[in-house]
Amino acid sequence: MAGIGVGATCVGLGCGIWLACQGFAAVTLTSVLFLTLPIAAVAAVAATIGSAARSLKATRTETHHHYAGPVRQETNTITAPAYGLIARNRNELNR
Repeated sequence: MAGIGVGATCVGLGCGIWLACQGFAAVTLTSVLFLTLPIAAVAAVAATIGSAARSLKATRTETHHHYAGPVRQETNTITAPAYGLIARNRNELNR
């Protein structure tokens, strides 16, 4: 979402600068790039910072559980056969 907003902002600013520069006779590609590249650089830095912040927020911390008594761990296999074009699932828990 932030990338779309940054892109739309850059396009809007670029169009605004282009329209403002229409009145000048000596507008060259170099001058337009000189005006728009700093804006694009700031937008790229903002997008990078947002992406880094989002990835840091998404990192998960490892959780350790400590139990005082005996622990019993069960592993159950659930079979769900589904054959044919129209299938009916009957989940069976085999112990």
